[in-house]
Amino acid sequence: SNYLSLPDNMVSISTPELLTEISNEDNLQLSSVGNISLLLRRDGSVWTWGDAKRIFIEGGTSTPAPEQVTGLPSNIIAVSAGHGHGLALTSGGKVWSFGTSFGGTAPIEVYGISDIIAIQAGSTTAYAIKSDGSLWAWGETSSGRLGVADEGFVEIPFQLIPSGVKEVSTYVSSSMALMQDGTVMSWGNVHNSNLGSDPDLSR
Repeated sequence: SNYLSLPDNMVSISTPELLTEISNEDNLQLSSVGNISLLLRRDGSVWTWGDAKRIFIEGGTSTPAPEQVTGLPSNIIAVSAGHGHGLALTSGGKVWSFGTSFGGTAPIEVYGISDIIAIQAGSTTAYAIKSDGSLWAWGETSSGRLGVADEGFVEIPFQLIPSGVKEVSTYVSSSMALMQDGTVMSWGNVHNSNLGSDPDLSR
């Protein structure tokens, strides 16, 4: 079965199954959301397969065989998969973005931010945490999903939270940040109290 690689040919897998074409002792980090996956190997190369190849690779087709994402620097230390784009973090604290929902498949460096220690790709949003604990954001702003009023698509990263951010998690139109003091902040589209607040609000 190729459920994890071919979403248009879905079957159910009731027990864990070894993905022989993807498995490799040099695999370092895996990031997946929906039917989109990115795999980082120890040499800094980034790989993808299945439906994600149409998003991350020019002319890519939905086949199980893994294919390397070209155009990225060789010093990648972390990846994050979104619903139409991916982020890659270098050892020098730089961020690279790639994928069809952020302007094209070819990787480009995200300008305006540096000293980044963590990245998180959302559905149509992107976040980066700097070494000073500040949280930076860019992408789609509808429904408050980027923590600001609806301003269309924001291409240049801006500082959303000035300090104290430890971790950020995002999905579709809402996000949450875990602060260094243990508190939690949330923003975006509120549905069924998913952000721990009034379900009639978008903030």
